[in-house]
Amino acid sequence: MHEDGESTKASRKNWRPQGVLTWLLTVVACLLAVITATLAYCMLYPVRWDGLGRFGAAALFFPLHLLVATLAAVALAFVATRCRARLAAALFSLAAVLATIMALTPTIAMWQQARELNVPLSLGTYLANAAHMNKGLPQTDRSVVYGTATDGTKLELDLWRTVRPNTGTLRPAIVWVHGGAWTHGNRSMLPDWNRWLNELGYEVFDVEYRMPPPVRWQDEVGDVKSALGWVAVHAAEYHVDLARISTIGNSAGAHLAMLAAYSMGDPRLPTSTDVPPVAVHSIINLYGPTDLALLHRTCKSPDMSMPR
Repeated sequence: MHEDGESTKASRKNWRPQGVLTWLLTVVACLLAVITATLAYCMLYPVRWDGLGRFGAAALFFPLHLLVATLAAVALAFVATRCRARLAAALFSLAAVLATIMALTPTIAMWQQARELNVPLSLGTYLANAAHMNKGLPQTDRSVVYGTATDGTKLELDLWRTVRPNTGTLRPAIVWVHGGAWTHGNRSMLPDWNRWLNELGYEVFDVEYRMPPPVRWQDEVGDVKSALGWVAVHAAEYHVDLARISTIGNSAGAHLAMLAAYSMGDPRLPTSTDVPPVAVHSIINLYGPTDLALLHRTCKSPDMSMPR
């Protein structure tokens, strides 16, 4: 019994940090383990997007970046092992395993879906998208005013042309509505999408709309409708087929694109400027909400779903 007690004490002593370096490694390991576990929780469970949720979203958008954390944790685990900091080594190893799972699980799921849809994936494209995330700014050399609101605001959009001659068959048009939780963002925020659509033969009109403060949700819809009307009025100038004007939006922009199209002509949601109603040919919704009442009841970030 005495020997067993001594063995237990010795084992506990081996796990207890000894010296300044092992204590430092242990503190760093604890912090890394807590950060990694918190991020894993944010990726698995939808928490407030105006808080920690934004980090979980970023990790889901670009999961392979977490492999950097894996490599760092493995290197620190090696150092801790050499320094005989057993607790630190165990915590670093735990962080490395968590980071690896967090990096590979969404990546593999995305790869499987892309394979099913015959969509090619490229590491170079992934890294390029990460480097340019949210860096798109209004293209002033492409900007035109599509109307003046009753409050005096000049409403602008960016023209993304196909650079094809205005002859032959009329071309389809896309009115792009940017996302940003109805509160932020700007036109031409995702320029690569516009270039791709141009390559496919679409004339793209990337719209800016008014955002809060003050409360703007009706104005936002009216602005999108006004942009659609402006495109219709100028269809001949841009060689656009009036019967093939479509809307596309991402996130909140997708909601506005749908609402503007499906409520066209509804007096409860009028246009912001004096333009004719447009029969929208099609709507492309990129991960945009469709039932805001349900969203508000179930959202973990209720402030983000309130009208502004």
